[in-house]
Amino acid sequence: MESESILKELNELLPTSILQEVACFCFYDDHPKDSRKIDIVVCTKRGEVMEFHQRELVSSLLLENTSDIIDIIILRNESCDLFYFVHTNSQIIVLSVKEEMSIHILISNVERYEFLDIDFSGLPCLKVIRKEDAVPFIYDCNFKLLGPVKVPKLEFETFPIMSQLARKLTEAKYNVKQNQATLDEYIKIKQTAAYCLYERNSPNTDESFFSLASTSISKVLSIRTQKPLVKGCNKKITVIVNIKNENNVPIENIHILFHGIDNKTITYTTKVYEESSTIWKEVTNTIKSNQECFVVAVLDMRELKYSVSSKIEFEAVLSFEKLGSSYVLPLENVSISVMETMEEGFELLMSNEDSKLKVLGLMATSEKMELIFRHVDMEDPGVNILEILCKNLNMEALDNMDNVLVHKKSPTHILHGLTLVLMEDNKMGSFKIDVYSRSTAQVLAFILYMYDRIPHRIMVTLPDHIVSAKTSDLARFNSNTEMSIDSKNYASSLLNISKQVLEYFDECMIKMNNSTEPEIKAQIGKQIHFLSVGLPEFLKFRNKVLEESSNGVQTIKMEKFSEDMSVESLDL
Repeated sequence: MESESILKELNELLPTSILQEVACFCFYDDHPKDSRKIDIVVCTKRGEVMEFHQRELVSSLLLENTSDIIDIIILRNESCDLFYFVHTNSQIIVLSVKEEMSIHILISNVERYEFLDIDFSGLPCLKVIRKEDAVPFIYDCNFKLLGPVKVPKLEFETFPIMSQLARKLTEAKYNVKQNQATLDEYIKIKQTAAYCLYERNSPNTDESFFSLASTSISKVLSIRTQKPLVKGCNKKITVIVNIKNENNVPIENIHILFHGIDNKTITYTTKVYEESSTIWKEVTNTIKSNQECFVVAVLDMRELKYSVSSKIEFEAVLSFEKLGSSYVLPLENVSISVMETMEEGFELLMSNEDSKLKVLGLMATSEKMELIFRHVDMEDPGVNILEILCKNLNMEALDNMDNVLVHKKSPTHILHGLTLVLMEDNKMGSFKIDVYSRSTAQVLAFILYMYDRIPHRIMVTLPDHIVSAKTSDLARFNSNTEMSIDSKNYASSLLNISKQVLEYFDECMIKMNNSTEPEIKAQIGKQIHFLSVGLPEFLKFRNKVLEESSNGVQTIKMEKFSEDMSVESLDL
C-alpha cells in the first residue's frame, strides 16, 4: 500500500519518460531563505542527478563512472547553501548547488559514514571511515576536512531562548521580504493596466490610413477573384481571397486595403500564399502571369471586441501594381458582428471548409518555427512521430494531408490551433518539423507536454544547434561542423592594396609625362613603366603591398559554431 502511494506521488511530480529510470529521490526542503522552485530531486540509474518543478526539468548533472546509487540527501550549511549528498556502494559525492550543480567533493573507498553534531551547534558534521583505514575523516558543515575538534562549553540556560529569538527574527525578515515583493508586483501590474488603457483610448491613426500615388480603376484588369471568405482562426479574423492573374505580365505589391465605415482605424496584415506539393508557401507580394494565389488579410479580434456597436463594417479593395501603374479592384463589403462569431461555422477549424483552407488560415495567423525532433530511445528505433503525437497529445491529422497535424479538440487548451508540418524524415530517428503557433510560449508548452506525456526519449532542438553525442551508440545524431572562413577583414585588406596600386600608377604616369626621353614618351598610353619613379620608391611600394597582404592573411580565422550540446544532456 505504501509503495502504491509513493508511485502515485511520483506520477504527479515526474514526467512519464523519467519514471522508469529513477534509482532514488528526495523531496525538496523548501527552506525560507531559498527562492528556488524545486519539488523533487531524483537520481537515475545511469547516474544523473535531476531537479524537477511541476514536472519540468530545472537542471541536471551527469555523474560519470557512477552506478548503484543508494541514496540522496539534502543538506545545508549555516549560510543556507545547498548541498546534495549522494551515496553509492563505495563512494560519497557531495554536490554544490548555486547557479548550477557541480561536484564539491568526492570520497572513494567508503566503508561507512555517519553525521555527528560535535560542537552542539545544530549543524551536522560528516564522519567517514574508509576501507583499510582506521582513522576517520571528519568534515564540517561546508564539507571541509577538519583537524582536532574542540567542543566549546555552552550556556545551556540561555541557549533555548536565544535559538527561539533567532528563529523569530528570521521569520520576520522573510515576511518583510515577501510583502515587499508582493507590493512591487502590484505596482507593476497597475502601471501596465494604465498603459493598456491609454493605448486603447489613444490609437495611432497616422499608421492606419493608406494612400496611393497614382490610382486608377480599369474596366479590364484581367484578374479573376472570388467572394472573400471571412472566418475566425487563432483568436483572429481572416479574410481569404482567391486571385488568378490572367495578364501577360506579373502584378506586384498586392495588398488588401480596408476602410472602416464606423471605425476609421483598422489594424491588419496582408500575406500572399501559393500552393506547393506539400504545404502552402508564403511568397512575396507578386503574382506571375497565369498564376493562382491566395491573399489573406488578418485582423485582430480586438477590433470587434472594443467596438461600441459590437459590429464592424468595412469596404475592401485589392491594391496592386502592373507595369509601374497602381490599380485598385473593389471587393465585396465585409460585415462581422458578435452574433456571427458565436455561430459554430464561423471558426475555421470547426467549419466544413476544405482542409487546405484550414491550414492556410492557421499559417497566416501563426508564427513559424523550425524544429528538429531526434528519437534517442534505442529500444524502439522505428517510430512514427506523427502517430506518437496523435496518440499522446490529442493531435489530429487533416483530410488529404498526411504530413499535417493540428490540435483542435479543446478551444480552451493552450495548444489549440498549434499546427505541425512534417517536412523531412531521414529514416535515422531524426525529423524536421515546422511548427506554426500564436507565440513562442505555445511552442514551449508543446515541448513540455511532449516531454511530460510521451513515453519515449525525444530531444527537440533548433536547426542551428550543433549536437554531439557522448556515447558511440548515439553517434548518428552528430551534426556536421564544417569549418568556414571569415574573409571580411581580408576583403578590406584587398581594397587597401588596390588603393596603393592605383596611387603608385598615378605617380608613375606623372613621371612618364614629365620625362624627356623618347623611349618613355613612346610608352605613354600603352604601358606603365614601374621604375619611372626610381628604384627606392618602387621598393617602398613593394614593401607596403607585402605588409598589407600579410596583415590580411593573418585576419583570416577558421570559425565554427561554438555551442556544443550533448544528446544526453538535453532532455527536451
